[in-house]
Amino acid sequence: MKTSKCGQRNECNVWQDLTNHEIRALRPGMVDATVAFEHKDFLRRMTEGWDVSRARIWFVNERHEKGQTSGVLILAPAVTKLIVTNSERLPPTFTLDYIRLRTLQKEFEDLMFQVACRWTLEEVLSSLDWKTSIPQSSYDSLFARISIITSAEESRSSPLRLMEDVALEIVRVAYELCHNSNLPSTKDLDFAESNLEYSSDASTSVFQDLQSYLAEDLQDMVDAEVQSTKDLTPMQIANRYVPTVSVLSSPPAITEQTRVRHLAQQISHISVLHWRVWGPLLYEQPDKPGEI
Repeated sequence: MKTSKCGQRNECNVWQDLTNHEIRALRPGMVDATVAFEHKDFLRRMTEGWDVSRARIWFVNERHEKGQTSGVLILAPAVTKLIVTNSERLPPTFTLDYIRLRTLQKEFEDLMFQVACRWTLEEVLSSLDWKTSIPQSSYDSLFARISIITSAEESRSSPLRLMEDVALEIVRVAYELCHNSNLPSTKDLDFAESNLEYSSDASTSVFQDLQSYLAEDLQDMVDAEVQSTKDLTPMQIANRYVPTVSVLSSPPAITEQTRVRHLAQQISHISVLHWRVWGPLLYEQPDKPGEI
């Protein structure tokens, strides 16, 4: 009977959490009150037996790895790592941010594919004896075409079809730069596709190097964002990231730097507000025997 009641109570808490999360997203003016409410509600759930020890261990491990004293400056890189490594198991304290974190993981994965496409374009141009730097407009053109391809149902349902279609656009952009009006050759198409597959494979050194570069760039931006927002009120943080004009009035930005900056802002937003709730509740509590 006790287990049944606990299950019912947990189910109610889930729905309550979802409602509170929607309120926080839809009514920025309620953010300050929501943070205080979450602190109180989570404390109540912990006293009723909610086990968040795994989150505590996760944070303690990150703290020992970073060796920093400021909690949010430990938390933000740890959250970034959850995104970059596409961690399947998230700490239980992120119950309200679960969907948002999964979305950011997918965004980083998409960005990694874009980086792989950039690297492949550079390899194709090198094979065509291109000697000068590649103009940003060519990258922008390629990324716009890739965006159209990856949004198509046929490409999403067939990884092979996706690679073929993207490789074709990479060669087309390369030919345009080289003022080559011929149809893409089978040799160049095969070369582009093989390089794209290789740089998209997580087990290869190229992928790992590209991921390391991108993760470092992302972490630098996250650190800068956290430094700018860690002393703001929750309401000020919400106002910083909520657009004042409709995003429908302008086309979506697709450049690498813009996408990295967007990820950094979202990670910073999650980290700073998460710390306001969970820092005093859990992460800043004295170490227990066996945690160190």
